[in-house]
Amino acid sequence: QALAPLILAAPYLSSYLTEKTNGFRLFCVSRKGNRKYVFQKALAIALSGTAVLAFSEMVFAVLTGLRTEHDTSAEFMQGIVTFREDFFLGNPMLYFVLVYVSHIVYYFCFLIFAMGITSFFKSRIAVMAAPFLVMSVLDIALPVALQPNAVMRPYYREFCFGGYGALVGLYLVVGFILLMVSEKFYQKRGN
Repeated sequence: QALAPLILAAPYLSSYLTEKTNGFRLFCVSRKGNRKYVFQKALAIALSGTAVLAFSEMVFAVLTGLRTEHDTSAEFMQGIVTFREDFFLGNPMLYFVLVYVSHIVYYFCFLIFAMGITSFFKSRIAVMAAPFLVMSVLDIALPVALQPNAVMRPYYREFCFGGYGALVGLYLVVGFILLMVSEKFYQKRGN
């Protein structure tokens, strides 16, 4: 979880930022138009970053599952989760599938948000550091139900569906707005 912003920023660094700095995007924009280019690029970056993390999480889950599959008695399973423990005890596999899907949605939305924030920067170091800093500030500044740390752990007591939905929605809205503002600045300045 701590490395998620770094892994998510990698596709952004390798394509969008590089295309902005070396001028290649001018060829794409002249063929597609700026709005279509930005939308398709944002979608490609969000999908690729999410796919990398989703695959990593799936490998971790499978390896963990193989290692702990024999520990399915009630004494081992109780206390693992605190949010909706009755649902977990009734169907642990479905519970973890839902947690996995919630992580995938979160990663996708966070990447849109991170692209919006970092689209104003030209420095690779700033692009790598900004998502970490923003997540740290949000973990301190937001109420517990909206904190990224609580939202990423739907198996703990602090999790609530409303906080998850609000944070994911906030990520999408703010990310797209900042990305569009950045693009307006880029079109006026040219770099």
